[in-house]
Amino acid sequence: GLLRDSSPKTPLMRIPRRIVVPTDLSEFSLEALRYAEEVARLFNGEILVLHVIDPRVKTGAKADDAEFEARKAVVHLLMEHAIVPQSLRLEISRGSAVEEILKTVTQFQADLVIMSTHGRSGLRNVLMGSIAEHVVRLSPVPVLTVKPEGPDEIVELRKEDIKLNLHLN
Repeated sequence: GLLRDSSPKTPLMRIPRRIVVPTDLSEFSLEALRYAEEVARLFNGEILVLHVIDPRVKTGAKADDAEFEARKAVVHLLMEHAIVPQSLRLEISRGSAVEEILKTVTQFQADLVIMSTHGRSGLRNVLMGSIAEHVVRLSPVPVLTVKPEGPDEIVELRKEDIKLNLHLN
C-alpha cells in the first residue's frame, strides 16, 4: 500500500547541502544569512546568495552598473557582519523575485531555501512577506522562513534541532 513504504532509501528530506538565500540587502535578510551559515556549517553545505533586481524599478543605472552595485552591496553586507561561509556563491539576477528565486532553486539543485519574511521597512516589508509566502507555496524544496526578531539575536542551532524540525534521517 501507499502508506507502508518505510524503505530507508527515501528520507523525508534531503540533507541541506545546497542552500539558496534570497536577500534584498536589508538588515532583515541578515538573519536568514546567519541561519544559512549555521546550517551550511553543520551539514558541510554551500550557500548561494541571490539578489534579484526588479527591472521595473528604475534606478537610472545601466543594467551592468546595477548588477555591479548589487554585487558590491551583498559582499559589503556579508563582510560587515562577518558572515563568511566556507562555500558561497553569489548570483544577481533580474526579473520577478518569486520567479527568479524558483528558477535559481532548480538551476542550483538546491535542497533548502532560507529567507526572511521581512524586507525593507514600509511597503517593502509587505512585499518581502508576500514573496516569502509565494516561494513557500511554489518551491519544490523546503523553505525555512526566518522572522527577524532583532539585530542581536543569533540562534545557536544544533544538528539535532534541525534534524528534528526537518525530519531528517
